[in-house]
Amino acid sequence: RLHYAVIESSRAFSTVANYPARKPIFTYPSALAPRGLQLKAKTREALLEELESQRIAAGIRLTPGHAERIERVGGLLQVHLQEAPPLKAQRVIVALGRSGKFRRLEVEGEDLSKVSNRLHDPVAFKEKNLLVVGGGDSALEAAVACADAGARVTLSYRRDHFHRAKPGNVAALERQEAAGQLQVLRSTTVERIEADRVHLAGEAPVSLPNDAVLTLIGRKAPLDFFRASGIPIRGEWTPLRIAALASFLAGVALLFSWKGSGAMNQLFRAQAWFPYNRASPLGAAAEGTTSLAGILGISTSEPGF
Repeated sequence: RLHYAVIESSRAFSTVANYPARKPIFTYPSALAPRGLQLKAKTREALLEELESQRIAAGIRLTPGHAERIERVGGLLQVHLQEAPPLKAQRVIVALGRSGKFRRLEVEGEDLSKVSNRLHDPVAFKEKNLLVVGGGDSALEAAVACADAGARVTLSYRRDHFHRAKPGNVAALERQEAAGQLQVLRSTTVERIEADRVHLAGEAPVSLPNDAVLTLIGRKAPLDFFRASGIPIRGEWTPLRIAALASFLAGVALLFSWKGSGAMNQLFRAQAWFPYNRASPLGAAAEGTTSLAGILGISTSEPGF
């Protein structure tokens, strides 16, 4: 019985909707039946239909909009939307995932119409020369699916082994590679994309005939949203953190100059500032003697103590 709003900038279940057509869905453990949405379908299309029917049955309404930032106003939180009035709430759950904008290769020809960062249907590449770039699960799954659909697939990865992908995807790729169904070029990077060819750099430069390129190299984390909302990001160098580090280092340098024989020590000594302006806490009788009290009396009058 809470009053709520779900802000959605794309569509319901957009992550699943952007999976390739007929992508197999694996849920583990299969015997688990959690509260909320149930996952039983085995393919992308069936899963979308299943999830959408559950959403409608639960009465979950979606509010179209793109959240730009969150601001605290008095005792409430205010969610600022693009081209819409802000929403006020007592609590806000930020559930936008880890994925932001698609990463780019930043090479010549990347903006050609044949280059895409998303696989919709492997059958669309049947009998075409396809280059898949990447070494994660998305890239390996796309390469295997397109090869199965009849595409002439080359997979380019900048490293010599696939350390980020699931073992099952690596095994499927290597089976197809061993059978000659696709080509894997390890330790290569895209140098240039042309209308009918692609050029790869590596130990030996490679030039391949090409009809389409899939750049499946991941996405950048959506950090701009958190920056705009004033939420600190661990490890990020902000002006305040840079100033704090500079102040700390300057303080350490001044401290060592004061303790040693640097300019700060000479200044404090000449001006009779602390600790040169204080008497021995052990009394005048102890000063100048070789006793423990005398030694401590001399030491406590120096900054190094």
